[in-house]
Amino acid sequence: MALLKPLPRKFYNRDTITVVKGLLGKLLVKSTSSHPIVAKIVETEACKGMDDPASDAYVSKTERNQLMFGKLGIVYVYLVYRNYHCFNATCERESVPGAVLVRPAEVLEELRIALKNRKTGSIKNLSNGPGKLTQPLKDAEFGFRGKNPIVSWKKSTYWIISETLLNQKFFNDLH
Repeated sequence: MALLKPLPRKFYNRDTITVVKGLLGKLLVKSTSSHPIVAKIVETEACKGMDDPASDAYVSKTERNQLMFGKLGIVYVYLVYRNYHCFNATCERESVPGAVLVRPAEVLEELRIALKNRKTGSIKNLSNGPGKLTQPLKDAEFGFRGKNPIVSWKKSTYWIISETLLNQKFFNDLH
């Protein structure tokens, strides 16, 4: 089986609602020092920019939300309730703000590491909300915000892929 490829940038160059629906069932892959953590995206939410009162970009472009107005397929993370970091992927076209909030995801690979990172023994509470997703992936920080395109294997620690069949060659190729 050939190396699995992240979704191409053109996947994100569409209307936010289309991308929201398209990301359901896709796999979020987080690189680690051993094997990657792989989680199936089971819920998403549209952030439709200036048309959406719940969006970071609703009022105007700011330092915090500027990634929503830029390049597509970029990781956009923001802090909520001073405690949780929410993981988003930017979409729409450049200068039109849009993002997809990845809410819960079902961890499929490296569950033990994800549980340890989240500091829980409960699979039910592992990533059952948007702010909880980054904890099992071990990224409760902004250090990767905007720097890691999710469309390139070489420039990122995150990828979103459409394949659902994972094998050992895939994991070996990541390292």
